[in-house]
Amino acid sequence: MPGRTRQGGQLSADSQQAKDTDRTPGLDVKTDQISNAFQVEQMGRDDRALEGMECGELVQNGQYFDHPYWPTFRKRVIALLAKLPQNIDRGNIMNEARVAWENLCNATWNSGANMAEAKSQAVGWAVPLDSPNFIAAMDAFNNFVEDLTNYSDSQFSRATSFGFWSKREGKTLAESVCDLTLETSGVGTLLDGIPSIDHQHMDWDVQLWGALSRAYAGAVSQQVAGGGKRIHVCIGAEATADNIWGSIESAAVEAGLQGTGLAMADVATFHAAAAVSHADRSLDESKRGGDFPGTLYSGNDVDAARAAADAHWVELGRAQQEAQAQAMADATNASFEPALGDHPYLAIGRGDA
Repeated sequence: MPGRTRQGGQLSADSQQAKDTDRTPGLDVKTDQISNAFQVEQMGRDDRALEGMECGELVQNGQYFDHPYWPTFRKRVIALLAKLPQNIDRGNIMNEARVAWENLCNATWNSGANMAEAKSQAVGWAVPLDSPNFIAAMDAFNNFVEDLTNYSDSQFSRATSFGFWSKREGKTLAESVCDLTLETSGVGTLLDGIPSIDHQHMDWDVQLWGALSRAYAGAVSQQVAGGGKRIHVCIGAEATADNIWGSIESAAVEAGLQGTGLAMADVATFHAAAAVSHADRSLDESKRGGDFPGTLYSGNDVDAARAAADAHWVELGRAQQEAQAQAMADATNASFEPALGDHPYLAIGRGDA
């Protein structure tokens, strides 16, 4: 089907060239935020949750501003631009929002073929994030990401610490100890919680968040290269080495450090984040094994951080099994104990023996 790509500030019809990939273990962090939590922030229209096929048709047909998520995006862009420093030229806010939304819709649709090809390479649901198809899918969003970079420049310059994370407990830790994360940056806040734009592949657009993560990491590397600023990588249990940090973000940071004389160990600290339990992945701030409440380890070894988080997770599982076994034993013992009031010897002396 024909796609549209923005060239020279105009939209022109092009034949779609796309190949894409989907998701890898480290990107699972977004699913928690999307599942049934998304509510369209209305701008004077009825809330209409279109079926995935309808969303895809709207994007495919260029009906960008009939899309149910456009009001939310528009409202967020306006709110974000209103917060920019006064010396930054906001231009035509509505035009900025419309151009960015068109680029987002185009990129999502045009990346579809690459995503399909990358998904065919997946083992289970895990798509290799370093595959050529996934990288090509992320590249489809270059225009869109470029549209958004000015929205966050002032945030990056003011921040002194930048967070990257895996798993829910890692997210909580990163947002509590860092000035900025992808989701709290201007770029991330525009799209956080919004489901897939065209519903071609999953309930969220992995290739889009891969592109945003790469851009965020590249911007962070420029900040820490100047000195005086630090990266905090907050890792929760069962985060794999080939997750978004391992496959995309770390590579972007290292690329940005080239020629500076700095290595990752000079600018980054890795933290193992402690979950409360298997059923509750909020941060257990009673753990103080690292630099901050809720950490089991803090240092320059990513493997040690991952191992500490995983060891804690195993211990949580063991404790849960022991508690369940004890509860079953208590329930079994209680079922075999006679009711004291029914014991024949207790009736003696009561006048009813």
